[in-house]
Amino acid sequence: MASSADAFDLSRKLRDRLRETNLEKERIQQKITLVNEMLQKMYAKKPKRSRDSKEQMEKQIEDLERKRTITSIPLAQEKKILRQIEMIQRQKKTLVDAEEHEVTIQNLKNELNLQRDLLRTAIAAAAEIDAALAKVELAKRLGCATTDLQMRVVDCPAEKMGPVIGKNGATIKQLENRTGVQVDVDKVGCKIHLQGSETALRAAVEELESITLAVEELVDLKQEAVSYLFTNRMAVLNEIQSEHPGVYFDINRDSTTMKLRGKPENLGPAKAKLLCLDVSSRTMDITSRETSLIVGKGGATINRLMNDYGVSINVSSAESTSSSVEVVGLTSSLDATFVEIESILFENEELEESILVQPLVRNKLLANNGAVMKELQAEIKTIIEPNGGSALILFEKISRDEGKSSSAMIVKANRTNLPIAKEAIQKKIAEVEANILTIHIDPDIIPAVLGKGGSVIASLRELGAGTEIFVDKSSGEVKIESSDEKSREAVTEAIDKIVAENQVMKIEIVKTLIGQILGDAGKELRKKITEDIGAAFNINSTDTHVVFRGTEEQINAGAELVREFIANNYTEESEVASGDEILLIIGGNKSMLSALEKTHNVRANLRKATNTVSIRGSKDDVQAATKELKIFLNGGDGVVICRLNVAEGVRGMIIGKGGSNLTKLEEKYEGVKVNVSPSNGQVRIRGPEEAVAKCRAEILTIIATAKVTETVLISSEDHEVLSKPETIRKISNGMPVQTTLSESFVRFRGLASDVRFAKASLKELQTGTYETSIELDESQLAKVQAAVRDPSHFNRIRDVSFTCLSVDKGSSAIVIAGKRGAVKKSKQEVFKFLNFLLPAEFDRFKVPKQLLKAMGDITQLAGIAAKSSASIYVDWDLNCIQVRSPDAESVQKAMQLLQKRLEEVEKLHMVQRFDQEDVWLLSKIVGKGGTTIQKLQEETGCKINASKDDCTVSILGESEDTVVKATATFNALVEKLRRECMFIDLPESAISVFIGKGGSNIKQLAETNNVKIERVRKIPTRVQIQGDEASVEAAKISINSWLAAWESKNTGVSIPIQDSVIPAIIGKSGSVINQIQKELGCRVDIDRQALTVTVRGGTEGQRKETIDRINLIVSEQQRMLEEKMEAENLLRAHASEEKAKLQVANGNSYSEPNKSVTPEEAQPVAADQRKDRSKEFASRPVGIAYTSNSKSTPKPTKQESKSNRKSSAKPKSVPKPEAVPIKPQIEGTTAVKGLFNLLMSDEDYVDADESMAVPISSENNDVGNGVDQNSDLPPVKSVYKSASGFSVRV
Repeated sequence: MASSADAFDLSRKLRDRLRETNLEKERIQQKITLVNEMLQKMYAKKPKRSRDSKEQMEKQIEDLERKRTITSIPLAQEKKILRQIEMIQRQKKTLVDAEEHEVTIQNLKNELNLQRDLLRTAIAAAAEIDAALAKVELAKRLGCATTDLQMRVVDCPAEKMGPVIGKNGATIKQLENRTGVQVDVDKVGCKIHLQGSETALRAAVEELESITLAVEELVDLKQEAVSYLFTNRMAVLNEIQSEHPGVYFDINRDSTTMKLRGKPENLGPAKAKLLCLDVSSRTMDITSRETSLIVGKGGATINRLMNDYGVSINVSSAESTSSSVEVVGLTSSLDATFVEIESILFENEELEESILVQPLVRNKLLANNGAVMKELQAEIKTIIEPNGGSALILFEKISRDEGKSSSAMIVKANRTNLPIAKEAIQKKIAEVEANILTIHIDPDIIPAVLGKGGSVIASLRELGAGTEIFVDKSSGEVKIESSDEKSREAVTEAIDKIVAENQVMKIEIVKTLIGQILGDAGKELRKKITEDIGAAFNINSTDTHVVFRGTEEQINAGAELVREFIANNYTEESEVASGDEILLIIGGNKSMLSALEKTHNVRANLRKATNTVSIRGSKDDVQAATKELKIFLNGGDGVVICRLNVAEGVRGMIIGKGGSNLTKLEEKYEGVKVNVSPSNGQVRIRGPEEAVAKCRAEILTIIATAKVTETVLISSEDHEVLSKPETIRKISNGMPVQTTLSESFVRFRGLASDVRFAKASLKELQTGTYETSIELDESQLAKVQAAVRDPSHFNRIRDVSFTCLSVDKGSSAIVIAGKRGAVKKSKQEVFKFLNFLLPAEFDRFKVPKQLLKAMGDITQLAGIAAKSSASIYVDWDLNCIQVRSPDAESVQKAMQLLQKRLEEVEKLHMVQRFDQEDVWLLSKIVGKGGTTIQKLQEETGCKINASKDDCTVSILGESEDTVVKATATFNALVEKLRRECMFIDLPESAISVFIGKGGSNIKQLAETNNVKIERVRKIPTRVQIQGDEASVEAAKISINSWLAAWESKNTGVSIPIQDSVIPAIIGKSGSVINQIQKELGCRVDIDRQALTVTVRGGTEGQRKETIDRINLIVSEQQRMLEEKMEAENLLRAHASEEKAKLQVANGNSYSEPNKSVTPEEAQPVAADQRKDRSKEFASRPVGIAYTSNSKSTPKPTKQESKSNRKSSAKPKSVPKPEAVPIKPQIEGTTAVKGLFNLLMSDEDYVDADESMAVPISSENNDVGNGVDQNSDLPPVKSVYKSASGFSVRV
């Protein structure tokens, strides 16, 4: 005890001494700071020291003074010396001050050093006291005397210094706390100084050795295992650490690698423990409501599950309405955990069921602001309270109309409480339904029970307090709800009385009589029924019945009166075609309608709004009058009606001045009446069949020969474009149409059909859309309209041609609009459709384009139209003559007459077609300003047209002999021109030498032979020689001689090639041929005319290798071409086979336009015997079902179809034969199958003559002189053959 007390006193004394020493240290430090500040100030004020010493300055003053006093000097110099003496004296004073300042600084330095020595002494004393105090405190902490304290130094490897110290010295602090020793670390010497008792030092050394001798090992764990170790505040990890105290476990939650540190013999068991953890995870998707069930209030449920099963549970929210729960733990614990979770969710699953409730029950439960519902809710809550949870009951929201039918009561509760809640609800509903009485009445009496504005049913509800009445208007069911039985009986008796007084009877009536009954004609009838009989009656909502209300006697009497009125006012309506209505009212009292009224004792009324005639009277009279009216409108009993659509400009010619032409026609043809509709200009001919046919032929002649004038307004931009001669020429397109251009309009004059085509071309120029039409007779229009009610027919044509199709009833035509090429294709398709729908009523007479203008002569076509009674016009789109008539015999006759006319025209025409390389002849034939061709016409007496567009020259004469003579003269001219202009092809490598420097060589050749020699711009290796015949021949010989000399110096090897392989030899932008020339050092010349390849230059071996390279390219191209042709032949054969099978399977389908027919088939069919094909079209789009063992291919879109058509023109690779489309099975009538097969065929719709341009006259010819070096026309055929077999060499 005495030693402890002494230690305690020593400790206190040491602390006091340490405190005093520290105070002294602070005082000294303050003084050091003060002296240091003074010293810095002295340094800042230190004056500038002169370089001269004090003795030197005194010597200088002495010398100057002697000079001033001894020597005779001027006053100015004396003043200068005095100033110098004064300045030196001031410097002397400054030097004295600087020396004194320096002494002061040195004194402050000495004082500062003294204080610093005192501070170091104080610091050392404090450190010594502190060490002694620490030693005393250490001895006190260890419970031993200071004499028992020992020092020990432990060597530590440098790499172990970090673990020994720990983060921020944590390990050292733990070591001091556990063992009580004092630890000092010498990082430089890698030594650890320990001070303490023997026992404490031994324990500290053991711990240090466990660190310095320890090894580290990393253990890779699964993420699930890491999550499991951190479960319950690292309870699992702490348990493992307690089992292995000699091992340090270091792990981060975000890492899957754990660091173990300890002696090797301790690490093995700890690592094995970690790796044998059988940890896995499992995830379950749950709703937001289930999330709250698993978590529990304040996390109670989830904490209980983690504690009970030793797992980690993480609930994450992916969306606002859904979440997921992840459970991590030992595999043995996962199953039990999920069983517990599923049990919780199952027991607390919220279910929803509905109970169907009658309207009266619903109203009872919701009465008084839902008082009954609130009581029922409270009752259910009381019942289920022991089970926990809740239940909710409510009615679904319904509209006012739905409120009159049964509605659903929704019950929401968990699985346990739902049956209990439903039982309570059904019990309550049964109590209400026990007070409901149901009766059935006629639905037509329901309005009487309801009353106006619900007044009657409201009074019925007042018969009993709290009585509810529900009425179902459709079924006639009436339900009465009341808890008082007497109230229910009173309401029932009142309803029975209403039913007896409001019996209902219905009488069927046609809509045409409704207006009569409710109008002036039925005024007396209505008065008798309502006032005399006392019954009520009205028309039902569907306008099909007259409804009577009253007692049984009243409704029977009223019904008898109505039946009598209906019998005397039978009505029939007949439709009147637009424009025919005026024919019924012309003549006033002598009109057709007045005659019907007088003859048949009926009333006839024309309704212009609906174009119908209503006839009213007795049934027999009305039927007789209707029959007579239909004969007048549509013909019959020997009377026929013919309708013709006439262009607006032609109508006046048919009518004549004051109707004079119509009068002449009616007088000329007995019994015929001709009318022109003022609304659409349609001409209608009525009368005997033979007379009508003759009158129609005469009118068709007028139409065919009549010229019309139409004007189209244009803008200033349009005028600028149209001012170019070629633009007007393209618009007229060779048609016999006179075109007048002004600044604001374009006026066309010609035949109506030709003017229509010219206007369409102008509109195309203005809008970019070409529009044409196919005119129809009225009967044909009706059948087309009936057929196109199924939109699939026009839609199929639209998909094929990408045009807009519509039926214009006003002009009685099918209108087609789009790009010109697409319109032509669409027109072809429409004619096929019409040929199928209206067999033998349409035909097209093909005419070569060069002869189309001659065939379109007005007089000739009018004569053919008059003889055949068919409508005929020139179709400039398809280069043919269109023939149309409802009579097949007329169409056939017109075609025969057109064939005869073509044979006559061909005898008077000759067409010479030139190849592309001879197109230069056209400019020579025409001559400058057309002089040559004009002279030729004067010599031959024939009309000669040269067309640069299609490289043709046509000769038209008055007789066959003149044409033959003109042809011979023309051929002689061509041969002469050929001799005066020659072309010579040169090797490409010879061109530069042939031309010479600056063109010297070619100029010399031209001057020597008196000719003009120049290169052809589009064929650089070709030269043209022009001059007189002899000079050209001489120049040709000179050039051939020069070429022979050049070839002798530049020998080469030539091989023949095909034109198709030239692009492959040249390559893109000459890449292949340039590469060959560069690699082998030879020059390769390709002669496209002779189809040869010549290799020049280099050695013989290089030329041979170049030829081999070219032959290799040729062989490869030939192989690819053969493979392509073989694949195409296989595809074509397969497609033909499939098409033949389809045609056999589908039976009779409409044939191709050019298909030959037997004489029996060609016989005309009478109009009354021809079958109306419009009814054969399906009422809905034709369906197609594909049957194949392979997977079905989706139908391509419109854009894909278009793309496929484009790609089919130039296939990028050879298609496989197996890629043939599967065979479609078509549903529908035989006619529809035939139409489908034709529309789906792969026929080429491009007309054979479309490539021919219309010949132009020499007056409008724009072919200039000289060689046409920019011409880029497509290749053309070298033989022209007419339809009649007349051939001309070209």
